[in-house]
Amino acid sequence: RLAPRRPGARRRRAARPAPRAARGRPADPPAVESPSPCLTVDPRSPDPSILDRAARTLREGGLVAFPTETVYGVGANARDPVALARLRRIKGRAPEKPFTIHLADRAQVAMHAASVPWRARRLMDRYWPGPLTLILPGRESPTVGLRLPAGNVPQEVIRRAGVPVALPSANRAGAPPATDAPAVLRTLGEEVDLVLDGGPAQRANPSTVVRLTGPRLELLREGILTREMLERTASRTALFVCTGNTCRSPMAEHLFLRHLAERLGVAPADLGAFGYRACSAGLAGGGAPASTPAVRALAARGCDLSGHRSRNLTRDDLLRADLILCVTRMHLARCLESVPERAGAMHLLASDGL
Repeated sequence: RLAPRRPGARRRRAARPAPRAARGRPADPPAVESPSPCLTVDPRSPDPSILDRAARTLREGGLVAFPTETVYGVGANARDPVALARLRRIKGRAPEKPFTIHLADRAQVAMHAASVPWRARRLMDRYWPGPLTLILPGRESPTVGLRLPAGNVPQEVIRRAGVPVALPSANRAGAPPATDAPAVLRTLGEEVDLVLDGGPAQRANPSTVVRLTGPRLELLREGILTREMLERTASRTALFVCTGNTCRSPMAEHLFLRHLAERLGVAPADLGAFGYRACSAGLAGGGAPASTPAVRALAARGCDLSGHRSRNLTRDDLLRADLILCVTRMHLARCLESVPERAGAMHLLASDGL
């Protein structure tokens, strides 16, 4: 029985056997380096013994490749400088580029982040577990990258390891990330100590990376999640409601955005990056352009309403908006009737309801 290999130790190439010359038989093919141990794991119901082996390897300073919902990653104990140095070497990663810490559950965020801005909490609520990496103010460094991957395999391996796990994609710097176990073995070979084969990665696309360490949402890498999706989720939204959404509510929407941008000292198009959005809708109609008087009135105030198209108010609009401003009491009553649980967010645009 062979003794287990110490994590990080390299395997020796087997000696080539002497060719067989008897009766003209061809020589045996040369032996090749044995690959890293590769264990098949069911991503829906993984074998606990396999998960425990992977977790133990990480704790002991080894490198383990396993699937997430995006791509395959190579994990290392983030508290072990030797393991991190080895991970950095096989990746060819620049010394100044930090590793993202992957979590087993959201409660672990407090172990690494000094603070969690409200916008980050909204993104976590919407997209975790999932393909989103958040860079937040760190406890032990100025910033820290955190991700909660989806799937039983990554969450259970990390939870059982009991240590912070750095988990970059399983590829060398500049190469495409591996999306299945054979690609990991081809790319990294025996540089890793264990590979868990959970089949092809579900999404086969890297996570989106967002930095939230200041007033602005910074999109560092757009992956599965787009800028529009992120800004819509991580913004406070004001919703203006009238009847047809061709004059009063779109005028209020555009004027609100202009005044808010002036107050913050930013361009109106950048408000989403700072956490503010506005929209408008009507109780009836849909698809109509803004009325000519409304377009002319806003043009005189420096706002362009020519591209506006009316849309119907939906229940989802009322559930998602942080502030709902109704033009008249009739509009307010209709909104309350539709979603009474949002009464605290509903107000008249003018206190007299005119």
